[in-house]
Formats: sequence, structure tokens, C-alpha cells
Amino acid sequence: MFPLALLNKSSPPVDPSLVLNLPFSSSVIYDTVGNTWVNHNNAVIADNAMYTGTSGVVGVCNSVGSLLAIGLADFEIGVTVKLDSIPSVGSAIFDCFRPTAYGGEGFQLFVYSSGAISFYQRNNNEVKSASSVITTGSYIEVKATRIAGVVRLYVNNTQVATGSMNIAFDSDWTAIGYQYSDNGNGYYPSRGYFRNAYARLL
Repeated sequence: MFPLALLNKSSPPVDPSLVLNLPFSSSVIYDTVGNTWVNHNNAVIADNAMYTGTSGVVGVCNSVGSLLAIGLADFEIGVTVKLDSIPSVGSAIFDCFRPTAYGGEGFQLFVYSSGAISFYQRNNNEVKSASSVITTGSYIEVKATRIAGVVRLYVNNTQVATGSMNIAFDSDWTAIGYQYSDNGNGYYPSRGYFRNAYARLL
């Protein structure tokens, strides 16, 4: 006989503030919140993480949910990454960038080849850290928050940049590991491992 408490045990409640939550521990497309993701060009699980490989444009995307069309709301996004390398053009970590030429406003969490981390909306509207806060070869927690129009960037829970960005975001898509749309400038693929990607409203 099993104790009644075990028979009645249910899954822990989902945090209602979460917009997306991909552990990347056993599946590249499983989202605890129930969003639908597509494996783009064969991302795989390795080292309890999503591995994007050493070539090509690899990651996951949600193209139908408008997940991060969050308007002016306060929010937080984050992911743990171990980059094997950073291409000379840089790497898109989190992407829902939507140029105004394509009808809207979005943003991107981007790593420059210098190791600077950026919360990027478009030219001349960017919050960017100093160089070398992102290094290759070890897992790093990256987080961005926007509260009352102020963006703050964190690396391993240390604030590395801050700036104003009071933009109403209305992007259609979200991609992790690369830029969803080329827009004539490339996909800025990331090379390495991703764990615990999430976004939440604050």
C-alpha cells in the first residue's frame, strides 16, 4: 500500500509569472509553461544542455505565440550559457528582434566578439556592457531585467550595464541560440551550450 500523500501527489504548480521556461535538460523543445517550440537544424541535448554545435544556424524557435510581445510591462529574461567560441560578427543568445521595417519593435540579448553583452533594440538604442564580461569555456548566467523603463544586465548575478529603454515590445517570434530572421545581415548563430532559458513578467 502506498501512503495517501504519495497517491495524491501532483506536479508542482507552474509559476504564473513565467512566459516561457525551457530547462534544456532532456529535451530542446520541452517548455514547462506549455509553449510550442521547433528544433531548428538539429539542436541536441549534451551535458544536460541544448548544444548548438560548431557550424550552421542551430537552436529553437517559437514563431506563433508572440511570447515576448510584452508591451511596456516589467520583465526578466535569462539563460545559462557556455560558449565554445564567439564568431567575429557576434552571437544572438535570445532573439525577438523585429526591425521597424518589418512592422514592429523587438529586442535581442546579444554577445559581441569582444565578450560584451548587449540588450539591443535597434541602432542607437542599446544597453551594452564593457568587454570581456562573457568568456568562453564555462557556464555563465546571463540575465536582463526591465523595470519602470530601465534595463539592467547581469552576468552571474552581478550587474554589468544599465540604461533606459521604455519601448513597447510587440515582436511575433522568439528564438534561442540564433537570430530568427536574417534581415540581410545574417543569423548571428551561437556556438555552445544553453541551460534554463526563461522569461517572466515582474
